[in-house]
Formats: sequence, C-alpha cells, structure tokens
Amino acid sequence: MELTQYCPDIEGYLAADGVIDHDHPQVRETATRLALDADAAYSYARAAFALRLPGAGRWARVDPRGNKPGIDAQFSLEEERLAWVVREEFNEIDYPVICAAPPEGLLQALKSSRDRSELWRNLPTSL
Repeated sequence: MELTQYCPDIEGYLAADGVIDHDHPQVRETATRLALDADAAYSYARAAFALRLPGAGRWARVDPRGNKPGIDAQFSLEEERLAWVVREEFNEIDYPVICAAPPEGLLQALKSSRDRSELWRNLPTSL
C-alpha cells in the first residue's frame, strides 16, 4: 500500500502534542540520539506506527503488536508485515494516510472510555 503524508511539512510530524510526552527523559534521550545520526527530520520515527528512513524515499508502517509466537510482524523495508490484516467483512478500514497527530475524535474516545465495549461504541466511524 502506498502511504500518503497528510501534513506536507515533515516538521509537523515532530511537533509536541497531547499524545507524546516530549519532556519525558526517555523521549528526550531518544530524540537526541536520533538527531545526532540524522541529516533530516525524515530519520525520526512517529508514534511507532510509520517511519521514514533516510534514503528510503517512502513511509513504512511498523506493527508493535507482532513478533510473538505465531505472529511475524518484523520490520522490513521490502514488504509490509503487519500482525493482523484488515478484515473488510468486519467493516475494518486500512487508512493509507500518515497523520502528524492522532485525530481528536479518536483521542477523545480513548481517553473517555472505561472499557473495550464502551470504546467500541465511542470510536469515530471515520477519520
């Protein structure tokens, strides 16, 4: 799948927001370490779901749910390896857009839901 960058300015993917605690020591240490080896903002990872590496010329999705017995979601630039595929028969949608920050409706649902059932009811129907 060809991924599309929603925010035209790559710097938008490095902006502070309510999801990532940019003042946390581990976040600051990681950003500093990446910056030392990077010649451009494209070298940074965002939200551990998509990243763009120097020289790759495109975004690559990564899946933090993988690499368990029976699930092979190891990172690869050659092929996408997601832990689970989208099941259209269950109305699941695979969005090809890389957002600089999570959509506000999604964040609100995650913050306000007490359990999985309530989250399912509160999730936005589209992004």
